[in-house]
Amino acid sequence: MSEQTLQGRTIAFLVAAEGIEQVELTEPWKAVQEAGGTPRLLSPESGTVQAFNHLDKADTFDVDETVSGADVASYDALVLPGGVANPDALRTDEKAVAFVRDFVASGKPVAAICHAPLDADRGGRPGRPHAHLLAEPADRHPQRRRHLGRRGGRRRREPRHQPQPRRPPRLLRPARRAGRRRAVTGCAAAHSDGRPRGTRPVSLTPWKRRVPQQVRSRDRVERILEVAGEIVVADGVEAVTTRAVATGAGLPVASLYQYFADKEAVLLALVERDVADLQVQLAEDIAALATMSVRDLVEATMRAFVKVYHRRPPFVVIWFRGRTNAAVAGYCREHNRRMARDLFHVARSAGMVVEGSDGLYAELAVEVADRILQIAFEDSLTGDPHVIDEGIALVTAYLETHATPVGIAGRPRHPAGPEQADRP
Repeated sequence: MSEQTLQGRTIAFLVAAEGIEQVELTEPWKAVQEAGGTPRLLSPESGTVQAFNHLDKADTFDVDETVSGADVASYDALVLPGGVANPDALRTDEKAVAFVRDFVASGKPVAAICHAPLDADRGGRPGRPHAHLLAEPADRHPQRRRHLGRRGGRRRREPRHQPQPRRPPRLLRPARRAGRRRAVTGCAAAHSDGRPRGTRPVSLTPWKRRVPQQVRSRDRVERILEVAGEIVVADGVEAVTTRAVATGAGLPVASLYQYFADKEAVLLALVERDVADLQVQLAEDIAALATMSVRDLVEATMRAFVKVYHRRPPFVVIWFRGRTNAAVAGYCREHNRRMARDLFHVARSAGMVVEGSDGLYAELAVEVADRILQIAFEDSLTGDPHVIDEGIALVTAYLETHATPVGIAGRPRHPAGPEQADRP
């Protein structure tokens, strides 16, 4: 470019910390310089940014200014380089989104390359009929919700790991089938959950992903989950970031995004894996009961939780200390509701529930038991046995106020007892 058409102009290049397609940054940068302009690199974080050649790490580049301190008035045009992970990361940074939005509103030129037009969409391009939907996502995976097709459609690029939601195992499934692990998925919160009126629901169902077919891909996903669990135990749920997990697993962040949309997806995948283990443990323990009474059912349930907590320390941290995360909190609440419904069905089928009971007390009992276990594991990953024993006695005493004499006294279990007759 021989003509100095950009003489005296300052051009902003906005990128995330990782995932930039290098050629989509360096070639426009060179073109701006050849045209007499001054390119400056902006990013949400100071320091350097990591570029990629597809999925392979390339060069790093120094950041000239953080986007939080950048002023639209200081720049004459904006360039948004592409790369798959780069726009995804930018769309989750509100300051970057605000900068793009203000730049678009100013009427100054915006050049978006490859996947980067999605960032311009996120900024609210004037005249786009769906701009309001992009500015206010309806779930906890905003980058996937906003990932529109090239021609303005609402096409999603869905990563590849998460299994399809499955029906949870029945609590009284015969022992020979107890080894089949199934995951329990949550569902979106409703206003009845305490969500303020006028707010959008949080999505509790992780994005559906294809199960990796290749051994290498399955091993990679398992490694990602193991590293995430190690971070959770060492530093807490808030320390889990896609960058930290990818670094620990020895992967580029762009590779992690092939399997998980964001850190919430990683956390929920960990919880699902451990809940599946819990469901199997609970099915086995209930199937092994010699007698069936309210106390037997309460003790089997709470001690099944304890067994799984001992086997899986990350489950303890996420389940009890990770509920500041909206996705985790909603998943836990929905799981407790499902468990209450299943346990109520077991008790009613065994003749332990008084007529006219609607199951509300079962849901309350599960929530109380959950809180008691949280107290028991508050200071130790092994739990306080005394608190657990007292909790079993407390929940049993409450449930016995709604139990029949058979439920209180108990009765022997039979291989094909009435409580199993209507359950496959």
